[in-house]
Amino acid sequence: MRTYVLGFSKGSSNRVHVLVTCPTCCRLYQHSSDTPSNCTNTPFGKACAAPLLHPSSRSPIRPFFVTSVRQQIRLLYRRTGFQEKTEHWRSMQKLPGTAWRDVYDGEVWEQFQEVNGRPFLAEPNNLAFVLQIDWGQPFKNTTYSLGIATLVCLNLPLQERMKRE
Repeated sequence: MRTYVLGFSKGSSNRVHVLVTCPTCCRLYQHSSDTPSNCTNTPFGKACAAPLLHPSSRSPIRPFFVTSVRQQIRLLYRRTGFQEKTEHWRSMQKLPGTAWRDVYDGEVWEQFQEVNGRPFLAEPNNLAFVLQIDWGQPFKNTTYSLGIATLVCLNLPLQERMKRE
């Protein structure tokens, strides 16, 4: 998880907030000096009381990382050439009768050119995103699971979409 936090923490305007998640009932808490050591949630009338923080460091046992989608989009638009790259798909020619090369060749992309009779993707600077979620156990015979959610801008060229920066 540390790589994720460092990767998204570059620059003072891009903040990643670390929340504390109860490992038993999944209640979220703000991470601060006032965060209780044990869960105070009372689901079904019974106190959860699961430990939330490591005793020595007061770091979350189960951290949950959150960042603002709006802030991330603002940061993308500050990158040199981003806006031009999001419009490149308009100049791509469809090759009839061939296999799809990208999402732009699909029916859904065509359907979203207009939504409810109003221009959507047909309008310049409107962006389309896909939310990808994957969860699983990273190792056999473990009780830990790992999940990731990514929001990808489909307007970007295929070779630009999943770049690390």
